[in-house]
Amino acid sequence: MGVLKTTPDVAVAGTPFTLSGSGLPAGKDVTLVWSTANVTWVVDARPDSVDYLGRQATKLQVVIGSATTDASGSFTKKFVAPKDFGGIHDIYAVIDGVQVAKGGFLIARSATIKPTSGPIGTMITVTYNGLGSSLYEGGASLLYDNKYVGAMMANWTRGTAVAHIRASGPVGSHTLEVADAITFKYLNIQQSPIPWATGSTFTFTVTK
Repeated sequence: MGVLKTTPDVAVAGTPFTLSGSGLPAGKDVTLVWSTANVTWVVDARPDSVDYLGRQATKLQVVIGSATTDASGSFTKKFVAPKDFGGIHDIYAVIDGVQVAKGGFLIARSATIKPTSGPIGTMITVTYNGLGSSLYEGGASLLYDNKYVGAMMANWTRGTAVAHIRASGPVGSHTLEVADAITFKYLNIQQSPIPWATGSTFTFTVTK
């Protein structure tokens, strides 16, 4: 199988990138396929309760475009990184129903808070993009002044998690952190199974 080149190959959703291939059959129509998944909760509904059994990810491939190889068996195509789960996505070039080349693109993580200041009780919205479809990529934890607030999940929202919390504590600066583990964060994320999940840290200022 040949190799597809993506430039850049790591970026947040919405970033333009170029996909190119070479050494393929000349003058052929190429279907370009993006690998992703659908994720849902697995539950057992009862008359008086609901038992949580876990999560289920169903892998699938989506056609994102097409191209035609030139006389030398090469092609170049421009795309925009989809708003999808974070992490590594395989990209395949398919000719006559056969996968002939493979590349990859890593959707990176990004986070925002809004607003960044206000009095006690201000509702803070934390948005975290790029959570993954696999078990260890699929959740994050939110901390306020190094105290655990709760988990952030994005199974039904294709990798985007949103949390709402209220500002607390004395007047002054407070630290919000989105960390990449559902409970305790990695002490050394760079050597974890998900080294690209570096989280984000913000400052919220409580005013009078």
